Amino acid sequence: MKLILFLLFSVSFGRDLLLVSVQPFLWTVREIAGDRFEVEVIAPPKADYHTYELKPKDLIKVARAKVVFVTGFPLGGWERRIEELAKEKVYKLYTERPEDPHLWMSPRRMVRVAERVYRVLSEVEPEGSETFKRNYERVKEELRNLDIKFSRVLESCTSRLLPETHTSLTLLAKDYKLKHIPLSTGGHHGDLLPGRFARFMKVLKEKGLDYVFAPQMSGLAEKLEREKIKVFLLDVRMFGDYPAVMERNLKVIGEALGCGR
Repeated sequence: MKLILFLLFSVSFGRDLLLVSVQPFLWTVREIAGDRFEVEVIAPPKADYHTYELKPKDLIKVARAKVVFVTGFPLGGWERRIEELAKEKVYKLYTERPEDPHLWMSPRRMVRVAERVYRVLSEVEPEGSETFKRNYERVKEELRNLDIKFSRVLESCTSRLLPETHTSLTLLAKDYKLKHIPLSTGGHHGDLLPGRFARFMKVLKEKGLDYVFAPQMSGLAEKLEREKIKVFLLDVRMFGDYPAVMERNLKVIGEALGCGR
């Protein structure tokens, strides 16, 4: 702790720091904050959000930050620890407990996240409220346009089934009237535990499915394709700006479900 405090106070900083716990919310927060904050993410994009362990540099950032945004439904012990450390400067991006923590996979839910960011920043830094409002209106319009595109594309699909190795599409299915079929049998991001693969295949065959969705970093694709199961990979961790990533995800989903045919 002494080392952390030394490093914290021995460096001169410019703009106030705003932290976001995970990558999927980074774009929304950064766009609304504009140039009034330095915005950084705590867990690296390639980290497993469920098992991530805080590093000394993360603790330094939390101590320095003026605002810390967390998901609102801890993805792991590390996020609960951040809530304890940040205390009064921590804010939850989603105040309702969803049945699936991957709410960012539905653009419709992200509109509410954007509103939450705008209101928190306006409260914390009132002098920047006009900038935050202007940025929020632009972000909201972009997210709503994305929501409209998802609705238009997904209403025309020949199949309405969303089988997946993980459980990241629950809210997307609910918001766009698709049927979600979670097939996860362990593993945080779709990787099956030893001895479970036969059971997994049995579920697919019982449901007459020859395709499945999986996170990009899942190790299942090659194994499933050897069983003649087509694997459609989705970017669940948002490697890039949110709208662009979700446009690509929509293209993958559209191809799998035969949308627009």
